[in-house]
Amino acid sequence: MSDLPPQPNSGSNWTTETLRQHVVDQLAARDREFASAIEALHRELQERDLRYQQRYDAQTQALEAARLAAAKANEVALSAAEKAVDKAETAAGKRFESVNEFRAQLSDQAQTFILTQHSDERIKALESSGANLQGRLWALGAIIAFVVIAVNVAIRFVQ
Repeated sequence: MSDLPPQPNSGSNWTTETLRQHVVDQLAARDREFASAIEALHRELQERDLRYQQRYDAQTQALEAARLAAAKANEVALSAAEKAVDKAETAAGKRFESVNEFRAQLSDQAQTFILTQHSDERIKALESSGANLQGRLWALGAIIAFVVIAVNVAIRFVQ
């Protein structure tokens, strides 16, 4: 606190001019302090701006890299999906070819089957033929029995 002016009663050499000079000097010192503080704040702001710009640039680069990676992943996924669709279409085509071949075989086989009407007619013909044969066999059995009886009777009369 030695910068304070001496008291007027103390018998000093202060005049209005020296007082004015002293106040001007004090204000100039304060101006220099403020200028220095403002310059320090200005430097601090510039340093922060630089850090913020560096962070922004790093984040921008990271986002661009992520965007490129996502685009590449999309491209790969789309390509894989297209390949999968092509394979599925090929497999479906082969499966349908196989199904069509099976249908053709069934159709060919169905053409070799006998129709119900024809089978019924043949069964009736076989049944009537069997009945006719059965009747003939019965008649033959009866004739053989008659012959056997006749031979036995003849043998009895001859003895």
